[in-house]
Amino acid sequence: MGDLDVRIRDAFATWRKLDETDVRILEGLSILGPRNLALIGKKLDLPTTTVRYRVKRMLSNSILFLHMNPYHTNMGLKKAVIFVEAVPGYEDLLLDSLRVNDFWINLWRMYGPYEGCGGVWTIPKRKAKSFELYLQHLVKAGVARSYEINWSTCFEGIPVQTRWFSAENEGWAFKWDEWIDEVKEIEGELPKTLKEPEDWLIQVDKEDLLIIKELEINGRTSLTDISKKLEIPLETIKYHFREHVSKRGSIEGY
Repeated sequence: MGDLDVRIRDAFATWRKLDETDVRILEGLSILGPRNLALIGKKLDLPTTTVRYRVKRMLSNSILFLHMNPYHTNMGLKKAVIFVEAVPGYEDLLLDSLRVNDFWINLWRMYGPYEGCGGVWTIPKRKAKSFELYLQHLVKAGVARSYEINWSTCFEGIPVQTRWFSAENEGWAFKWDEWIDEVKEIEGELPKTLKEPEDWLIQVDKEDLLIIKELEINGRTSLTDISKKLEIPLETIKYHFREHVSKRGSIEGY
């Protein structure tokens, strides 16, 4: 059994051992983010050591991954969800061709009746037309049979909620019918991330992007560690994180 198989097996085994405290911590991480575990402990009336231990355990068992989600709109990037059908026999070449255009943040192979590739791209707003021409060229070159491009706003994350978990049954209890009725009655405005912006202003600089890149890999990476890895003075990292990344709205969530 390979290492990945072992991690998947252990993850499924651990999910069955989640308890109500774990789920409360997951809810706290969803709402408050992962960078201040002491604050989560205070809100949940739990010792910080308990929160830290359980987060570490969930991370080590590969049932929890902590990443920062950038607000791409404030970076001048427009999001698109793409589906490309491959010409039979050219599936791998299509994947390589799409990988070359490396504005993608997710890219995968699709199998079955629609054989091809799918993915999510964040394209510089001024290059949106050029990207569509690139997809058209894949069709003309005989690599792709067809494509579908869906320009999108950002995605809105849904916080984990303790009401989804049944302590009695020690498992998840999703009330789909109840939620459908709730959606029909919801009133109010869409969150900012789901609204089409008036413009895609670039509100980041190189140092901001380097910090964001590290937090995308690990949302709990300390600013000290980022400073050492990037070989940029800690005070500079702190300033850019506080005054640019945080205050200019470059963080969509964790």
